[in-house]
Amino acid sequence: MTYYAQSLAIQKYIYGDEHTAVASSLNNIGGVLSGLGKKQEALSYHEQSLIIYKKVYGDEHIDVASSLNNIGKVLSDLGKNQEALSYLEKSLAILKKVYGVDHATVASSLNNIGNVLRNLGKQQEALSYYEQSLAIQKKLYGDEHYAVALSLNNIGLVLSDLGKNQEALTYYEQSLSIRKKVYGGKHASVARPLNSVAVVWVGERMQLEHEMKPLR
Repeated sequence: MTYYAQSLAIQKYIYGDEHTAVASSLNNIGGVLSGLGKKQEALSYHEQSLIIYKKVYGDEHIDVASSLNNIGKVLSDLGKNQEALSYLEKSLAILKKVYGVDHATVASSLNNIGNVLRNLGKQQEALSYYEQSLAIQKKLYGDEHYAVALSLNNIGLVLSDLGKNQEALTYYEQSLSIRKKVYGGKHASVARPLNSVAVVWVGERMQLEHEMKPLR
């Protein structure tokens, strides 16, 4: 953090307040602050970065899209999901224009929007975005990449939200299989889908026992 702050001060001295190097440093500081849990401060730095990028590049540059995405993610962390959705959708529109629809960054953006929609309780819409992200990732990476595993897990989460536990289980198990191949059986990334599978199995067992319990 200290080094980023020093870098920002030097860049402002050399270039003035509205240079892309300054915007980049502001963005980096925002990222560090966000990681430290200082979301409101992070938001301020990302917003300053966005203003500079827009002045220099206009409204449809990749760095503008990146800043919009960063703001959207911080707003979501702050619980401001409706605002976050607006920023993330603008970012996605730019990314599609710059990269086309089948790009890793587009897939990541679709996933971010899916997360926000899920937070808003719009599970069916979230599912659509997660499925689009998964389709791109499979096209780019094949069927056994960690990014694919993440999307499979996200789809499983939404299906669980919708009460479709058997369908969710299929996605969790696919995600788990990929993670085991990528990391082996004793890795932290394997724990999450294992937990998800366990939760579904326990839920299904309890439901079955309830249905079989005789009436008194």
